Amino acid sequence: MFKSLPSPSLVIYTYIYIYIY
Repeated sequence: MFKSLPSPSLVIYTYIYIYIY
């Protein structure tokens, strides 16, 4: 999925995005 380990903030943003969707 990601080339390298994503930043914690990015993980949170993605989690929130999935949670909202």
